Amino acid sequence: MSGPRVRHVRWRDRPARWLATRSLRGQLITGLVALLALACAGVGLVTYLVLSQTLLNQLDYQLQSAGGRYASCMEQKHHEGPPRPRASRSRAATRRRGSAPGRSVPG
Repeated sequence: MSGPRVRHVRWRDRPARWLATRSLRGQLITGLVALLALACAGVGLVTYLVLSQTLLNQLDYQLQSAGGRYASCMEQKHHEGPPRPRASRSRAATRRRGSAPGRSVPG
């Protein structure tokens, strides 16, 4: 007793066989969806590559300029020596000039 014979289809032939059983409208829609997916993947890949390269170049430039500014700042501070103490006005000196605390002195 033999059962119904099932034809073995290779896995590579399955998409073609599935597509062949569809109507022309279904085949066209499937083709357009596949083409749209490929186009989106291509645009996404190109955008990623260009944007990452641009941002890395911009970061390199910013780091180089910041390093140059830091080096020149440290060089100036090295030549000037330690900073001088700033003279601050005390409250007693402000009161002696005749102004109340918390008010500005007219200049």
